[in-house]
Amino acid sequence: MEETLKKYPWYWGDISREEAQELLSNTSDGTYLVRKAATAGDYTLTLRKGHRNRLIKIYHRNGKYGLAEPYTYDAVQDLIEYYSHCSLAEYNVQLDCTLDYPVDNQLTEVPTDDSHIYNELCKVNQEHKKKMSELEKLLDIQKVSSEKLQKLHETTTSVKACIKVFEEQMLLLTKTKSQAPADGIAGCQKNSLLLEERLQSFILTRDCLERAIQEKTFANRELITQVNAMKPEIKALDNKCEHFRSILEKNHHHVEKINGIWCITDEPVYGTMSDDEDIYAQVEEVRANAADAVIPHTETWTWYHNNMDRAIAVSVLTGQKTGTFLIRGKSELECALSAVNKAGSVVHCKIMKSADGYCFGGGYASYPTLLDLVLYYRENSLVKHNADMNCQLLFPAFLISSLPPN
Repeated sequence: MEETLKKYPWYWGDISREEAQELLSNTSDGTYLVRKAATAGDYTLTLRKGHRNRLIKIYHRNGKYGLAEPYTYDAVQDLIEYYSHCSLAEYNVQLDCTLDYPVDNQLTEVPTDDSHIYNELCKVNQEHKKKMSELEKLLDIQKVSSEKLQKLHETTTSVKACIKVFEEQMLLLTKTKSQAPADGIAGCQKNSLLLEERLQSFILTRDCLERAIQEKTFANRELITQVNAMKPEIKALDNKCEHFRSILEKNHHHVEKINGIWCITDEPVYGTMSDDEDIYAQVEEVRANAADAVIPHTETWTWYHNNMDRAIAVSVLTGQKTGTFLIRGKSELECALSAVNKAGSVVHCKIMKSADGYCFGGGYASYPTLLDLVLYYRENSLVKHNADMNCQLLFPAFLISSLPPN
């Protein structure tokens, strides 16, 4: 317990009652420290209240700590943390205050001269700015991490839905195969192999996603732990600032002058990130640029299926975001585009193949390959071909690996 307590600014260890009294003289109500008591295992909380120092015994009995029976705290720091937020009036009605201002054991001396107090306030304020900057940066990282984790969960849900659709189609195909005439069995077997190949691809992707979720969840918890660890440090600095401010105000210093410390410009501004500290922002920018440069549409397997009926296409696309699409092969001269429009509906459009390439018919331009057509309408709306198809080809339906960067 002793080694653990030494980490806390309010613990002064084996100092005398007189030394504790001196440390708290001329301080504000709510100022406190903890020291060893004469009884082994017990401690004394010295609290400033009503311009007087109050001595409160912290008892240690049967592995528990407390100010009075029943003793319920596992550690002294737990008791101090509790009364930092809750009034001591529940222990003694005359002590209606909380533990607000710890006397920092890192101070070699407690400043009493106003000029020294100003200097200490400046130092503490700059440290507070630095910690707040670190906390804000950490919170930003944690927010991005949480958003990516949420995206992983959403993508996994979509993959599982696709797996279910393909499993149902496999069962249906098995039933159809058993009832098919002899000349239709070969076609059923071919379709079965295609469905099985696609199903296994989805299953593999699901497994990868679930592993990624585990890793991201662990990393996110680590970030939350770091954030929570910083909050008590910042609160302690807040308390120090308020303590010094209170002393200066009681000594009749102008509030404007005290508040001016928060606008000091001749000290280093800790809130500004250096080039080295800005690595995280640079990494995010590189990822964004890479996402733009490496267009997933160039992999035709992410959006093309040679043998899929309309009902399966609707099942795959239903519930997906606007611009999710796939293309289904129907014959050597014809295929069909299915996409999710701005209303969330799945709409379809026929694509014809001619000697000039692929087009939607009606005199519109032809594209040498389906990929050329897809890339063009990745940037342009399809509404001129179909009034209901008011969208672009943004998200390949089979691109289940289109995940946020690890």
